[in-house]
Amino acid sequence: MQKVVKNASCVRCSFPSAPRRQFTLIELLVVIAIIAILAAMLMPALSQARNRAKASGCMSNLKTYGLGLSFYADRYDGFFPPQQMGKISGTGLTNALHWNSAWRQLIDPGSDEAKWNSGMCINGCPAMSNGTRRRTFDSSGNPVYSNPGNTRFYSYGQNTSLLGTMADPKKMARLKKASKYIAFLDANELNITKDNYYIGGYRRVEQRHPDGSGLNITYADGHVNLVIDESFLVKTTEHAKLYSPKQDGQAW
Repeated sequence: MQKVVKNASCVRCSFPSAPRRQFTLIELLVVIAIIAILAAMLMPALSQARNRAKASGCMSNLKTYGLGLSFYADRYDGFFPPQQMGKISGTGLTNALHWNSAWRQLIDPGSDEAKWNSGMCINGCPAMSNGTRRRTFDSSGNPVYSNPGNTRFYSYGQNTSLLGTMADPKKMARLKKASKYIAFLDANELNITKDNYYIGGYRRVEQRHPDGSGLNITYADGHVNLVIDESFLVKTTEHAKLYSPKQDGQAW
């Protein structure tokens, strides 16, 4: 009998291909909804992280200002840096510089002057942005809104009631409990005093961190603290003492 051997390689089996399954409209909508839910859950966390980073950057800036207090005192016989700096001539100042401009030379001499004047160096709070309407005040304490400009330049206020002026300089060594008194803080004005930090119902200090509920403060001893307390901004005799040692009973 003849044996027939079939070549397996010649045997070709063909099966009909299964149709490719596609997503239905409902399934696509479900996937999109899940992605939207996950994004909604992540966005607050990302926003909080971003706000914390801005608050941290602001604290770093104000810490540098605190170090500047010590640098200035070491160089100028223990005095605080005053509101204006210049050469006294007769009854006035010559070549006077406002403190914010003078401090560029004191704590950030390598910075570009144009960037400094735009608040894009350590004198600008990361939570502030240029181009927004800036709130200032008239002599009666009423708010006046300026055109968009270098808003970040006005990020921090110097407490003149503590640090003094060229005409009335203040010496650091005379201060008791330096950790109690405010030197710099988040503000919308460059000059802050015990009388104008809250006047006419309008605040010159600003709560920006971490979500508009707190403000960073540099104290006279150089340390920085984030204060989250709405009542801190209310004008009271006790709060005024944090700005003025004289108000607190010291010879100042």
